[in-house]
Amino acid sequence: GYADDANHYYKRQVAREWTYVLGEPPRLDGSSEQNRETLAQWLQPLVEAPATLDEVAALEIADRIEKELPVENGPDGQPLSLVKELAQRIERDAKIPLDSTLLRFVEMRKAWINAWYIADQGFKNELRDTERNAVVDECMQNIRYEEAWPRLLSFVRRRVLIDEFNMEPERMQRYTRKYGPMDWRHAGTHAIYWASRGVEEGLERQNVSQFDTLNTDRIVMHAIQELYRYGAISFDLLTDEYFALTNFDWIDPYGDVLGEMVARGGVATDPDRVYTLYSAGYENFLKDVVRVYYNRGDLTNAEKYHKKLRTFAGLNINDSQLVERLTLPLAELVEEELKDRITTPHVALGEFESALADAYLRGLGEGKPDVFKRQMEYAQKVRQAYLSLQGTRTLADPETLRMKEYLGETFADGAARVLLRFLAGGSFGEYNLGPNQSALLYRRTPAQLQRVIYDALSALVQGRSQSITPEVFAQMFPAPPGMEEYRAQIAQVESQSDRARRRQVEFEKDANRKDE
Repeated sequence: GYADDANHYYKRQVAREWTYVLGEPPRLDGSSEQNRETLAQWLQPLVEAPATLDEVAALEIADRIEKELPVENGPDGQPLSLVKELAQRIERDAKIPLDSTLLRFVEMRKAWINAWYIADQGFKNELRDTERNAVVDECMQNIRYEEAWPRLLSFVRRRVLIDEFNMEPERMQRYTRKYGPMDWRHAGTHAIYWASRGVEEGLERQNVSQFDTLNTDRIVMHAIQELYRYGAISFDLLTDEYFALTNFDWIDPYGDVLGEMVARGGVATDPDRVYTLYSAGYENFLKDVVRVYYNRGDLTNAEKYHKKLRTFAGLNINDSQLVERLTLPLAELVEEELKDRITTPHVALGEFESALADAYLRGLGEGKPDVFKRQMEYAQKVRQAYLSLQGTRTLADPETLRMKEYLGETFADGAARVLLRFLAGGSFGEYNLGPNQSALLYRRTPAQLQRVIYDALSALVQGRSQSITPEVFAQMFPAPPGMEEYRAQIAQVESQSDRARRRQVEFEKDANRKDE
């Protein structure tokens, strides 16, 4: 959620801790089922890891003998385990235990090795002393331990899960296969784990009531919604850059588990009732899915879930107009749903900023101009729809829109404000970009939008980071073509119209031109 001012800090801390514990999760680029299995298989080494270091060593030696690989003998003439040797070096020479401390040093070094921007001008080339251990670094580079590291890390990760977090790798894997591609860097995944475990273990007791499981099951449903909305996480250990996008793999799991939870919900979820909270939640969820797919241009999936919503057996019938509304053509339904909810400021703001975020991160960041164009148009549509109903002026200043601080005095102001927050390294909902991602995104931004934000971006970025000098800034964020002319134009009209109007005119004029 966003109610707590420190929510961005908490989310990064969860992502950081679980990157240490489990490592960087594998890339997911398959179907929902494939991604689910990819993450389940990713946990397999932890599921199979032996309980003790002696058992790890014995299995290592047995595997080498079976594969007819050479096995060294120690001073006592017995087969030598490289896993044990590595563990002894870590405990004796590095002076750190085989626990989450080791995992932290390992993952920080791996992140440093894999970071493409490490050698870039203006960025530190080495980890801080508190983030590295010389002995661990040396052992990671030593080819002698190349096969020993995976065995040792799987063992340590398993012990950390069991001993420090009271969690079970087998259960984690089972829930991944049952629910969906669970990213343990997201708090929603942990909500599913603990709520589901609580229900499972509670059902083994004779005194558990339907009320108890009903409230706990609701945690799972809410967590699935959050994983859908913000479940595709990108997190950088070195820069603390964090943002999360919609994860469409979590759409179907909601419906998949709904039946199970309704079955044990008792009278509160009785399908003969005209209204249940579970049905209302699923209806609203599907409406959101339809609207998101439609506004992203995926009409096939929009219609698929529109049909699923219309034919949902548990549809609430207390609203006589609901069924009729659901028979509307897709475009009309989306428009009606937006109109119904757009009167609420936080809904309007969320739709507006989410569309712009998708336009920038997916449209510009992933090089998809059609997405950028479509989402910019949608953001403008949301703003216009809201202001047509709530476009009031403040009593203190009749010339100022009440929502100016959120949606901007003009669309150009609002669009530039969101982009500026991204590029300047500020948090926005689930998103937070660092200097490198910001520089890449900026270079893909249309010149007319670059001109609107350039001077403010320069002041913000250089003001927040001493390492980014004017020279470094100019290299990362080159001045857009026509910047001097734009500045002159702004200065010329300064006394003739308000700032927002000037920027809107320039934005709309340049938007109709072919970018340089």
